Amino acid sequence: MSKQLMYLKHRFTFWERQGVAGHEGLEPSILKPGFVHENDLKNFQEFGHIYGYYEFFRRGLVINDPDVIRDVFVRHFDVFRDNREMYFGEDSINLNLFNLKGDDRWKRIRSVCSPAFTSSKMKAMMPYIEIIGDEFVHSLGHLFDETQTNGSIELDVKRVLSAFLTDAINSFAFSIKTNALKDPNQPIVEFGRKVFAVESKFSLILSVMLPNVAKLLRVQPFPTDAINYFKELTHKLVKERVEENLTESKKRKDFLQIMIDANRESDDALVTDDIKEIFESHDIPEPKPTAGQTLSTIEMTAQCILFFVAGFDTTTSALAHTLHYLSKHPDIQRKLYDEVESVADFSADTLATLPYLNAVIHESLRLAPPVLRVERVAKHDITLNNILVPAGTICTVTPYTLHRDSRWWSDPHTFNPDRFVDSPLPHPYALLPFGGGPRMCLGMRFALIEMRLCLTKLVQNFRFKTSASDPHLEYYMGNAFFSPKEVVLGLEKRDK
Repeated sequence: MSKQLMYLKHRFTFWERQGVAGHEGLEPSILKPGFVHENDLKNFQEFGHIYGYYEFFRRGLVINDPDVIRDVFVRHFDVFRDNREMYFGEDSINLNLFNLKGDDRWKRIRSVCSPAFTSSKMKAMMPYIEIIGDEFVHSLGHLFDETQTNGSIELDVKRVLSAFLTDAINSFAFSIKTNALKDPNQPIVEFGRKVFAVESKFSLILSVMLPNVAKLLRVQPFPTDAINYFKELTHKLVKERVEENLTESKKRKDFLQIMIDANRESDDALVTDDIKEIFESHDIPEPKPTAGQTLSTIEMTAQCILFFVAGFDTTTSALAHTLHYLSKHPDIQRKLYDEVESVADFSADTLATLPYLNAVIHESLRLAPPVLRVERVAKHDITLNNILVPAGTICTVTPYTLHRDSRWWSDPHTFNPDRFVDSPLPHPYALLPFGGGPRMCLGMRFALIEMRLCLTKLVQNFRFKTSASDPHLEYYMGNAFFSPKEVVLGLEKRDK
């Protein structure tokens, strides 16, 4: 027994023996989950920028230092190619880009998906997103008619924003019109909200910290009905699109089609076992896919689920937080209105050049990063900042606290967009709302385009005020997505 105790003591004092600060024994939040951002801020205040922690038998090292972050994300990417391994359930969601190890499969899938997010593709999508933005404004205006008031109304802006994002994402990804703005309670919206609206629970802890155990026990960290809905929807869309490509001469140019084409110039039909029947029914010889250039149906399903669900929740939360901050700072909201009031050209290039609009977005993402943990795993032993980091160690960045570091941000807890106007970043890795390095968020351009257009349209037409009831935001306990449960604000129509 004494040998086991000595082993445990030796293992759980690893960071202490190197002079690295941190909790003794297991990370306290494992046994007593709280709000992730509050726990991270408390640890930052107690231990500083770099500190160690333990998750059962895995070591972790928080690295909230921009120079060390750059080392991990970029300079030593060959060592830190992998994100933390998690178990999301079946392969239809497990095989998403975020969860894959940084091996050849990850490279292949990312290279197939990347063309959907080029600047030219984003610019081509702007007219469609603008139409959805106009419909969004019209839907909000209609709420004033329903309540028969010309004054102000109160509503959960996160809920209506989720409908706008649903329509925008489905238009970009699948070229389908969901009309979620007219019917925000339809299944695709409700299930989208449901996936990440989870508090810390046994299945989630197992899936994140003990993925092999979770797999053995077949634990499902997310609501099964929601995942099954998106799996079946994606599978249906893929089959319908493949069949459509056989009969229509003009192909769509969306995310789904790019994955089906899989970057192939000579033969752009995707062949997998479950859609061979389509070719057979049309009496067409089965094309042979080139090795390494195609995605299986299950890989495609995983990317579609990731893109919709993750993009839906993170961008919705980012926009909702931005409106929340603007409601609390009417002077900043007025300054933004003065800039966007006369904007009539909603091209991607025009919106990208509006200095104060982009400053407001960056400042909101600084204070409320959509994802609270960005992690990489060491493939072999390495020394960082004179600290030995053994193979298997999880190197963790906590953006919520990094973005509140007074070394880089003056008056860091204050919402002040002016810090981003005509000023370079204090350090390239001091602001990480989308991660960094080769594994940074693939959908960053799309998210920023959605935010710029949506904010411009909304601020042109409405004035946002704090709720008369309770402006305090509540979050999901133990959830690494910084997603408020609701954001209730007051809205007033602007006089045109």
